[in-house]
Amino acid sequence: MSKSLVLSGGGAKGCFEAGALYELYDHMSFDYIHGTSVGALNGLILCQCYLDKSKLLLKDIWTKIITKNNNVFQKKYFSALVGKPPLNFSPLRKVIQDNINLKKIISMKQTLRFTAVDLVSGKSIVMSNHECGNPNELLDSIIASATIPPAFVPVKMGENKLIDGGTRDNVPIQSLRNQNIKSALVILCNPKKIDEKKGEYNNLFSIGLRTIDIMTHEITINDIDNVMKINNLLKILKKEEIENNEWLENKEIFEIGVIEPDEPVGGVLNFNHNNLLNGFLKGRLKGKEFLSKIKN
Repeated sequence: MSKSLVLSGGGAKGCFEAGALYELYDHMSFDYIHGTSVGALNGLILCQCYLDKSKLLLKDIWTKIITKNNNVFQKKYFSALVGKPPLNFSPLRKVIQDNINLKKIISMKQTLRFTAVDLVSGKSIVMSNHECGNPNELLDSIIASATIPPAFVPVKMGENKLIDGGTRDNVPIQSLRNQNIKSALVILCNPKKIDEKKGEYNNLFSIGLRTIDIMTHEITINDIDNVMKINNLLKILKKEEIENNEWLENKEIFEIGVIEPDEPVGGVLNFNHNNLLNGFLKGRLKGKEFLSKIKN
């Protein structure tokens, strides 16, 4: 099985990813981890588990340390009144600083990569633990990858103003292709079939979050479908046909395994304890199912 792991974005739905990783921990290890948004956070937690030689932090953060929205983000209603993003990640920064040895993660052997998007250029920005010069830079990079617009203030790093990587690359498989990696396990926070989420949607905040949800779902489907289409074409076309096709030239079959929930596991910003615990348990079940399949 591949030593590469891709973790999608999904906000609070990352509890599902964490549950799946908790089950996989004793059976699979990953040398190369790439996450977007909450996937970047879960990749960071997994790296700390490797340092600790224990999977308990995955469970503790998602079922004990984070039990409500206030553990993750802070609301500033006055900011909204003057046209500024009303939320910030000050509480999440403290959770990370209290539980993650950022300095050791910068120098560990595993490669952790994470994606954000620059508001100015509109391009995806890929960062790595090994490229971060200090713990604060690594912390800012992880937070930037999860900064959902327009609810959160963009993270300024150098000349870039960074927002959630899921707005362009929610399942960062292309990054692995660029590293000449040919297979990966992908864990999704959402089922590939979008949920018909009923609600009033009568304010800018709820409308904006639902719009982001729909957009990132479409990006996720496109990311995975693109890989499958390329694989199918590479299998049926002759060598000379591939060499004469600019789109397929230099591409190779990329094998993926996918773990995804059967049904939605909550809202993007719903960090209620029961919701997180339920999603974590669903992730554990899907992790067990995946292990059973690859053993048979």
